[in-house]
Amino acid sequence: MVSGICIVAFVFDQPLTSIWAASGVLTLVLGIALQSLILDAFAGLMLSAERPFSIGHWVALSGPRVQTPDGRVEEMNWRTTRMWTRDNNTMVIPNSAIAQATVVNYSVRSPASRLDISIVLESEIPVPEALALLVEGARSALESGRIVADPPPKAVVDKIESFGICYKVQVHHDLAVASKDAARTAVVECLMRHLAKQGIRTAWPKEIQIAVTTEQGWPPESKPNISALLEPSKTAAE
Repeated sequence: MVSGICIVAFVFDQPLTSIWAASGVLTLVLGIALQSLILDAFAGLMLSAERPFSIGHWVALSGPRVQTPDGRVEEMNWRTTRMWTRDNNTMVIPNSAIAQATVVNYSVRSPASRLDISIVLESEIPVPEALALLVEGARSALESGRIVADPPPKAVVDKIESFGICYKVQVHHDLAVASKDAARTAVVECLMRHLAKQGIRTAWPKEIQIAVTTEQGWPPESKPNISALLEPSKTAAE
């Protein structure tokens, strides 16, 4: 490099210090301009070495520079990674952003990912009976092909609410076959159908309304002023 600068100074008959200064400025400008490309290239080498995912894997990314839904890795090169999402969109993500993100890989070890579905039933239903009904209903969703048989569906008690017992139905699905939304829809549909056959409805918070009257109707001192009650609504509407 030094010999090259000397030759340039001789050919163009310029002071050597001027050539040095110009080359330093040019190097600085190129370094700033190529900074992102250099970071992406080094990140691409790191991803190739660590292999957090491969082509065809279903992943989700979460980081300061990138937030992605579940997507399938379509292409990896030295600068970017391409993902296909269920929205039928292709995301082109810089490798440097992936290097700073948390990667959730749904395809490593097993393609089956667990999906939890919460449902609340009346507390009058015995817990063993409720668990058996929920498992049987979830198993009927296997016919839809949107959940897998291994691991099998199961149900557990999640928590106790004031209006019933909250159960958690746990099923597994393959993202390459069905999305989370599709699997959840199939399971909920089968659960509701199975519970309806047994005459069981899901529990909801109950509202209690109490009205106190006398034989002559509302006492004069407690009779509500309808105009006063409606006045705030008029003001808000205006």
